[in-house]
Order: sequence, then C-alpha cells, then structure tokens
Amino acid sequence: MTTSLAGSDDWRITCSKANDKTGEAVSKYRSALASEKVRSKKFESELNRKEKALAETYTLLELLRKSPGDLSGTKRSNDLPFRSPTCK
Repeated sequence: MTTSLAGSDDWRITCSKANDKTGEAVSKYRSALASEKVRSKKFESELNRKEKALAETYTLLELLRKSPGDLSGTKRSNDLPFRSPTCK
C-alpha cells in the first residue's frame, strides 16, 4: 500500500489545526457557546414563567371547582339524605 506525499501532509495540517489553541475555530466555538448559554437562560426563564402561569391557572380552576354555591355549577348530591327531619 502506497500513500502519496500530499495525502500525508493533509493529515498533518488537519492535526495541527485541531490542536491549535489560538486558532479561529476556538474563538468561533467560544462565541457560539456564549450565545447558546444566553439562549438557554432565556428559555429557562420563559419556561419558569409558563410553569408559574400554569400552576396559577390550575389553582384557580380547583378553587372554582370546590367553591360552594352557584359559582361551581355542581350540586352536593349527598347532602339531602343525611339531614335530620327537622331541617327539612
């Protein structure tokens, strides 16, 4: 198996660029990482806001469901059989 001299130079160049700490690729990676951190923090705050709104909505729905009288729209079906005859 024979390899060309140009082929062996390609892997050396690629390897030296991969290990280059001051290269352009590192700065691009760092800037991309910083922008992803900002984006992630934005998504986390939006998710927290939506979770709080969902919890508030759930609480309001539970309060409406459990509230007495005409607000809930449900009747207490088990109330009448247990009343004493004097309360009727």
